[in-house]
Formats: sequence, C-alpha cells, structure tokens
Amino acid sequence: MRVVIDYRPALRNPTGVGLYVRWLIEHMVEAYPEVQWYVFSSSWSDRLRLPWSDMPSVRAVDRRWPVRVLNYVWPRWGRPRIETLIGASVDIAHAPYPLPLPTRTARTVITVHDLWFLRPDAGTEAEIARDYPRFFYTACRRADCILTVSETVARQLGTLFPEVRDRIRVTPLGVPPEFLRPLSPDSAVQVRRAYGLSEGYVLFVGALNRRKNPVLAAEVVRILQSRGRAGPWVVVGQGPLEVDLRERQRRYGLFVHFLGYVPRTRLPAIYDGAALLLMTSHDEGFGIPLLEAMASGVPSWPSAGGPSRRSSETPPCSSKRPTPRPSPRPASGSSPTQRSGRTGSSEAASGPSTFAGPRRSAGPMRLIGKSWAIGNDAGCQVPGSRYQVIGIRTISILHTRCAGFPVARLGLRCSVFGPRR
Repeated sequence: MRVVIDYRPALRNPTGVGLYVRWLIEHMVEAYPEVQWYVFSSSWSDRLRLPWSDMPSVRAVDRRWPVRVLNYVWPRWGRPRIETLIGASVDIAHAPYPLPLPTRTARTVITVHDLWFLRPDAGTEAEIARDYPRFFYTACRRADCILTVSETVARQLGTLFPEVRDRIRVTPLGVPPEFLRPLSPDSAVQVRRAYGLSEGYVLFVGALNRRKNPVLAAEVVRILQSRGRAGPWVVVGQGPLEVDLRERQRRYGLFVHFLGYVPRTRLPAIYDGAALLLMTSHDEGFGIPLLEAMASGVPSWPSAGGPSRRSSETPPCSSKRPTPRPSPRPASGSSPTQRSGRTGSSEAASGPSTFAGPRRSAGPMRLIGKSWAIGNDAGCQVPGSRYQVIGIRTISILHTRCAGFPVARLGLRCSVFGPRR
C-alpha cells in the first residue's frame, strides 16, 4: 500500500493544521511501517526536513513549485496530478485541508478542521477566501473519505451536505506529546526568563486573526488589569490583528508581552507560568490550546465561541452550494462535548481575583466562567450533568478506514464518564 500526504501546511512555524500534519504522519509511520509513505512538499523557498526521513517506509518528495501556483491550478484544472509530482502511483492521497489532491486512480481523503471559511465575514487569508467556499462542495462530493477533528464539525458538515454523511469520520486530536513529558522547574524558569516573564500572567495562544478574536481577550485583560485583578497579558501568536492589539496596549496602558511564534518545545514552560488561559475564538473546530492548558493544570476561560450555539449552526453559504438546513440541535456553550473534555471539581471560582497570582494547585482546578479545568480525582461530578468521571485513561481514539485502509490513529488521555450513582 502506498499513501501520499501533503506536508506543506507544516513547513513554516506549524500551528493548527501544520501541527495536525506532523502528528498524523508521526503516528501513522510508527503504527504502520509496512505502508510506503510519500511525504510531499512544494515550495520555492522552504525546504522539506523530516525527522523520519531515514526510515525505509518514508520517502520525502520536495519539489520547487511555488505554493501559490499549485494552490491555484489544482482545484481548477486538477493538474499536475500528485502521481506526476512524486514520480510514483499511490493508493491513497490525503490532503490535510478541505480540497483534495488531484490524482489519477487513488482514493482521496480530505480533512475538514472547521467551517469558518464559509462565512462571508470570515476574514480568512486571500487564497482560502478565494478557493475554499467555491470548491468545497465539489471536494466533499468527490472525496472517498472526509475526516473531521471533532463531532461538532462532523455535525455541521452533515447538516450542510447530507449526501456525504456516510463518508464522514471523526478523528479527535490528542494531548500534544511535548506536554506529556516531565517539565523541570529550573528549565521552565529559564525559558520564561528568556522571554522576560515571571509567573501569574494571563495567557493567549493562537493566531491573531478575526476567528481567534484576540480583541475580546484584550478587553477582558483591560478590565481585569484596571481593577488590579490580573497580572501581565502574554500573547503567543502572530497575525494581522497584532497592530490593533498594540494600539490598544498604548491607548489603555495595558501590560502586555507579545512573544510572537514560540517553538513547541518551549510552550510547556510558558503554560506552566500562566494563571489563566483566555480562549475567545468566534469558532473552533477543536481547540488545541485547551488541551495544552489542561495538560499543564492551567484554568481555562473560553468564551461562548467554539462549539457554541452560534458556531454549531450551519455556516451561511453562497448560491454555488446547496442551501443548508438548520441544525436541529445546536450545541450550547457548555455542551456535553465540552464537559467531557474539561472536567473538574464543583467548586466555583469566587471571581477574577482567584487567578491574580501564581497558580499552584495539586488537585482539580476550579470552575471559571463556563470552563471546566481537568481534575485528577475519579468520582468528581459535573454540575448540571447526569454523569460523573469514573476514571482517567489513555485510549486509542479510532481506526478510520478508507478503502479498507486505516487513515488515522491518535491517542488521547481523556476522562471516562459513567452514570452518577
């Protein structure tokens, strides 16, 4: 069996889709060494470097084709085909984004991380805004298998295009591996010192764009700092809204550290010194920073975005796609899916002052807003739910099959729920 995966999203400072590609290839190469893996990349300036390139089952294919050229011609004319670019025929072609790789005879797999790009006010990058809404329906109709990273996205997609429901498979992400390794207190302090940080800050991790909504986080920090109930605001990420955030910093006199892109190996130390994680996204397909915060024992305060009532409704579409049907059961801001991922004790936070200093807690975290931080005790109950945590274990999420071939295998450390006694 021969499989090709497009590695281009992971070439530069991988976040989101890029991390998904790296983790997927790492797990699949380890789990299925008998498969011949073709890792494809194409860029005029960035070169492909793989830690698994010395493995006999992995072949790196690096072409000097400009990214923008391929992104334009592939969805329109389906040329050049991926077999031509890698110099071999394949059985499965996996695109870790919503548009498939052009192929002669291979089965095609696409990954849908969210449907935010379908909104007319999405504010996405120019290429995504130009091509994704236009070619997305055709891509879903032609794909042999459609992967989504959460049940919410699968439900949205099934409502939007009912004819593809039988080809949708949910493959949730797991805790990033760097957050599962022991963290030395001395090394964590050194990392934070390199960025000029002490403990007890409010943290934001994500791209500085409209979907991540860092402007709302800035308003929250402004209110808390004006009342003396929050330390500095640490922003990890880059994007077009950084100019606006710096203007707000100047206007309101906010105490902010803009760190830009932080290497993955240093992120655990940044989380370790945080008192609170703000996640103010309008929409999230999965929300990796929440997992990272839970693995670090950091309380999380997501807004009503993410899998909220608004984002769980089917996004509006143009006339080029079928008219979406209204979602019969839109998820609320504190849906069972959210509770199962963020479980904690039933103790409520007394207010913003509860995270005004360094975080040091050996037990389950407290409730802040509508977020449940992870707990380490079996038997803790979730208020408003008929279930309680009966254990914490590591499971293999699933083996999704396309043409008889497993296309995803990821592990996730999660809470196991059972009926309340």
